[in-house]
Amino acid sequence: MINPIDTLSLELLEWYREENLTKISKHTVFKEILTRFIFNINDLKVLSN
Repeated sequence: MINPIDTLSLELLEWYREENLTKISKHTVFKEILTRFIFNINDLKVLSN
C-alpha cells in the first residue's frame, strides 16, 4: 500500500523542482559564464607574460 503522505511529498517535490528549475538553470548558467570569464582572464594573463 502506498503511503498518501509519501505520494503528496513526491508531488510537492516535483512541483518544487519544476518551479525552481528556471532559478536553478539561471544560476547555473551565470556560474558557468563567470567561470569561463575567469578562465579567460587567466589565459590572457598567461599569454601576456
